[in-house]
Amino acid sequence: MAINKNRSVIQQLKTLIHEYAHHILHSKNNGEFKDVTNNIRESQAESVAYIVMNYFDFDTSDYSFRYIAGWSQDIDIIKK
Repeated sequence: MAINKNRSVIQQLKTLIHEYAHHILHSKNNGEFKDVTNNIRESQAESVAYIVMNYFDFDTSDYSFRYIAGWSQDIDIIKK
């Protein structure tokens, strides 16, 4: 994992949360969702990042919604 220093501080923070969500949700040892597809993993991690950032009044919807839509490409994945 690398954080792109050319992005805004807000985007860097969102990326850090995204990657931490992967660690919690998809860890090979004890992640509850370790066996889901990569599309679901990416959609889950970005959803967590969006929700956390939104909780602290940072709007990342422009990036996050496009990211989730790009990875999910299926309404059933978005629902999951």
